Amino acid sequence: MSRAQNGPDYDFGPYEDEYRGFEIRDDESGRGPLILILALGVLLIFAGVVWNTYRQGVRPAEGGLPVIASDDAPYKRSPDERGGLEVAGQDKGYYDSMDGLGDPAMQQAAAREPIDIRRRAAPALDGGPLPPIEETEEPSRIVYAEADTALDPVVEEPITIAAVQPVTQSALPPAPEISAPTVSRFSATGSYQVQLAASRSESAAQTAWTGMLDSAPELFAGAKLDIQRADLGARGVFYRLRIGTFADRAAAKGFCADVKAAGKDCMVVAKASG
Repeated sequence: MSRAQNGPDYDFGPYEDEYRGFEIRDDESGRGPLILILALGVLLIFAGVVWNTYRQGVRPAEGGLPVIASDDAPYKRSPDERGGLEVAGQDKGYYDSMDGLGDPAMQQAAAREPIDIRRRAAPALDGGPLPPIEETEEPSRIVYAEADTALDPVVEEPITIAAVQPVTQSALPPAPEISAPTVSRFSATGSYQVQLAASRSESAAQTAWTGMLDSAPELFAGAKLDIQRADLGARGVFYRLRIGTFADRAAAKGFCADVKAAGKDCMVVAKASG
């Protein structure tokens, strides 16, 4: 009996070509979950960035809308050292009197209303009844009795009337002719002015000037009005009423003397430059 008959039939011959080799596959079974986890992580990070950007763009500003306001500090103030040209005599007392600080009447002069000095018209008669006239008793008449004795006839003597002498009228001297002044007291290119008052407002200074023109039009005829604003710091702001101009200081002093003679106050000042 042969070996093939006693045992299983095994083929111990050489393998065919299809059984001699096989392809070794890469082990990719562990990479799938890792790639999925990485993709989910990237997606979560991207979603977080988008959400944070959206929240930063739509959230309200802290403290409400911003308010742009100016600074409370003064933007303009006087320097500690003013410098510049020092004019002598600025501390004199008569400057206060002209600015209305020394005399209370000067401060109230602009506020007073101009006095109407025009003659008031007599009230018209409305045709009403006149007051009764008191009757006076007539004096008793004197009755003369006729004289019993006859009067002697009166002899009329001729009366001689002297001739009337004509009265010679002496000729009256001719009235002097008053000629209008040909030269004005004011100069267009002068360097001096006369200050009449100082008021707290420009309108008050204008009102004071109008009252002066009404009271003495001949004195102020041809004058040029100049209202200057003066800031005296703690004393306040004044509006100085000045007129002019005058060719020299002597002409300004002469005009100021006439103003004082009219019952008003004034002072000679140099014309401000500019």
